[in-house]
Amino acid sequence: MINLAPRENNVHEFWDKIKVPSSHGKDINYVVSYGLVDWDDNVETSRPAIFVMMEYGGNLHRQLVAHITTDKNSNGTTDFEEVMKAINTLKERHNL
Repeated sequence: MINLAPRENNVHEFWDKIKVPSSHGKDINYVVSYGLVDWDDNVETSRPAIFVMMEYGGNLHRQLVAHITTDKNSNGTTDFEEVMKAINTLKERHNL
């Protein structure tokens, strides 16, 4: 059973997170998370979800859309591939 942590805001409750470095620039990460989402601030309507947010300089931005780029990086991978790996890791960790 997952130990529920206090909500960091009224929409997301984080159970697990993986940071994925972004090719967007220095100190920019995708934060791939698993937890509860709830738009009504009502535990009865909360739903488990995987969600991706952006982190700039260590600050998580909850209102920005994560634009996951698909072009090849200098190492031959894409941000999309790396984010999908993180999603699959969360899927395996939590038997989703």
